[in-house]
Amino acid sequence: MVGLASVAVMSLAVAAGWVTLSAAVLARWTGWCALVSGAGLVVARYLWSVEGVWFLPYALFWVSMVAVCLRLVRRPHDLMRPTTA
Repeated sequence: MVGLASVAVMSLAVAAGWVTLSAAVLARWTGWCALVSGAGLVVARYLWSVEGVWFLPYALFWVSMVAVCLRLVRRPHDLMRPTTA
């Protein structure tokens, strides 16, 4: 990954993981997967000279994002809860 694209992906991964864990609506493993991939991308940013070290956290990020997307597409009605005001 080049330039600021890695910063954007790591920020998105950390934010998505944090929201997933704090909202407790989706499976917790998807939140932890996103947080770990965000942390891995931070480490990979500083180890840029090691070839291919960025691939594992980047792939983990996409696994978590695809899992969340599939969950939202397949069963969106399970996520709707009545709000109490």
